[in-house]
Amino acid sequence: MTFLQIEYFVEAARCKSFSKAAEKLYISHQALSLQIKSLEKELGFPLFERSNKRNLALNPAGEMLFREWEMILERNEEAIRRAQDL
Repeated sequence: MTFLQIEYFVEAARCKSFSKAAEKLYISHQALSLQIKSLEKELGFPLFERSNKRNLALNPAGEMLFREWEMILERNEEAIRRAQDL
């Protein structure tokens, strides 16, 4: 898995929409979807409920990873800010 895939996953989870997340990330919906599918394949389990295409929802595994990875991304951003201040 890549850091970029984690960023894409977190943004999709925040937006609750692949389309809105792709727009915010300045990538195509298809590119985002492919990265998420690749991430899920590598992990060996889905992260989103796909029963309702209108509302993107995390499944329990996705919910847990979202909370953890969101904190990692926030800590990464803070570390970069601190390093820039040096």
